[in-house]
Amino acid sequence: MVHAPRPSPEDTIRPNPLDVGEDGCKDLKSHCEEEQRPNYWKPALEVILYNMLLWSNSKYISKQEWANISWETIRDNFEEGFVWDPNSFSGNQLSHPHSGAMYLSFARANGLDFWTSTVYAFAGSLMWEMFLEREHPSANDLLFTTIGGAFLGEALYRLSDMVIDESARGLQRVFREAFALLLDPAHGIDRLVSGKMWKKGQRRSKHNLLLDLSFGAAGMLIYDDGHPDVLLPAYGMRIQGMLNDIGIGRKVDPFDFFRFKVELSFTHTPFDEEIDTRIQGLGMTVTEVGLSIEGLLVGGKPERMDGVLGLFAKYSYQEGILTDKLSDVGLGFGTSITVPLDSQSRFFLEGFGAVYSILGASSARFAERYGREYYLERGEDYFFGSEMNTPYYIGPGSSGTVETRLVWSDVGGLFVRFDTNHVWSIFGGGASEHVLSSTMGLELRLIHDWSLVPQYENLFRFSFFDGERIQKECHVLRFYVNYRF
Repeated sequence: MVHAPRPSPEDTIRPNPLDVGEDGCKDLKSHCEEEQRPNYWKPALEVILYNMLLWSNSKYISKQEWANISWETIRDNFEEGFVWDPNSFSGNQLSHPHSGAMYLSFARANGLDFWTSTVYAFAGSLMWEMFLEREHPSANDLLFTTIGGAFLGEALYRLSDMVIDESARGLQRVFREAFALLLDPAHGIDRLVSGKMWKKGQRRSKHNLLLDLSFGAAGMLIYDDGHPDVLLPAYGMRIQGMLNDIGIGRKVDPFDFFRFKVELSFTHTPFDEEIDTRIQGLGMTVTEVGLSIEGLLVGGKPERMDGVLGLFAKYSYQEGILTDKLSDVGLGFGTSITVPLDSQSRFFLEGFGAVYSILGASSARFAERYGREYYLERGEDYFFGSEMNTPYYIGPGSSGTVETRLVWSDVGGLFVRFDTNHVWSIFGGGASEHVLSSTMGLELRLIHDWSLVPQYENLFRFSFFDGERIQKECHVLRFYVNYRF
């Protein structure tokens, strides 16, 4: 993330970019959260109705075979127990966590804290797996829906809640409520059915939120086992931000500090890579989709440190021509720190680092290249994605991030980032996928909150199976224009 000039000490708490006026709430918490009594039954009913709505659509409108349930299929699910689900990568790693996010947000919108709301994510997923599918319940779906959904859902709930201002009127109120509904549908639906969408209330609380919108062009050069494979011109956009509502001596709740990034790249140039997500009818093909959340779960702000330290939670999803398929949920220790380099805070160094233990999903590159028969001949099977011909592994692993930037408030800054991701398949003879990436670039301030951001990215993917290795290398040069809200 490229930062704008460092705020002055008296302006440490920045207003939400959509804020108006002063706050009527007492603290930096969610929208007047202190005044809302927890309601345990209403979100339970909302989760059940939401699941039934999804099932009804699959059963009666899209006519999905797996939705043809009966008392016999429910009994069979309890008798057979959990299995590993071979469905598509995007369905298992993105759609299911998003459903988990909805479950969690129903609870958060009714005054429950993060930890209690996570129980609703688990219960909603368990209900779906045991009762609403004729297929055997999926262990990987339950894990990614609960854990990934909790991490994604908390971030979406907080972002949508920051948009809401119950003191606003007219078109501004309509815009805020509609945008909050778009960010977190569960939160918006709860506000709609409860009448909070049009209820008059207090002004928004302030939050220390940094938000960047970037867009521009990129060139992508991809080598497969050392041979040039694809050279693509592309366009892209990126939204990234950081919330830091942690203060010294104040109770710290999960995700009072979190970072997020959403990235999309697309091209007009045809190519042979198989990517699940495509923009139909516009003559464009999506080359890369990315979403990442990293939030402080347990920890805080040490008294003599300008930063945070503790146990972090992570959810990420990436798919495209560069990263192939890559997703994980994880826990690890990390820190974010700022070090002033002069007395006026015009020069300063910022850093973020975290190391995670993960449950990950990653492309099965040997299967993509040689097909399923390559595995079957060796008595193995990559298994996941086999129903949709989108092969990937699931298994334990690790990931890490180190990011640092040197900032000169009046001019811009330099930034460098390193990421690693390692997944060992729970199936397959020593099958594993390893991704190493580095990014370096400049922020050159233009006028006001606008800046030019040229950056270079380098990515290596190493794939191992049965003692063999294949390698992929990507080089990307981006020229983005960035606006800081």
